[in-house]
Amino acid sequence: MTRRVEIVRADYSDPDQRLVIPYFRDQGVGKALLKKIETIAIDTGCCKMTLEVQENNAAARRLYHRFGFKDSFLDPEAGSQLFMTKLC
Repeated sequence: MTRRVEIVRADYSDPDQRLVIPYFRDQGVGKALLKKIETIAIDTGCCKMTLEVQENNAAARRLYHRFGFKDSFLDPEAGSQLFMTKLC
């Protein structure tokens, strides 16, 4: 019998949303996921990777910065961009 352990949870209302569940945080799971995603992106000719993170999620932002992600703004003088969503 195979036992399934959930390490990453998807937000099923938004299939692009992924998070490492609390029990597995600080164990390198996010780092491993980012490495794999970056490898796939490079291997498939991707020229840009974009992600979304909550402004107050300091741990995730530190990880993303270590991977070379930079805070981005459409127009720094106009302020941050907004993400808009509509559930069907």
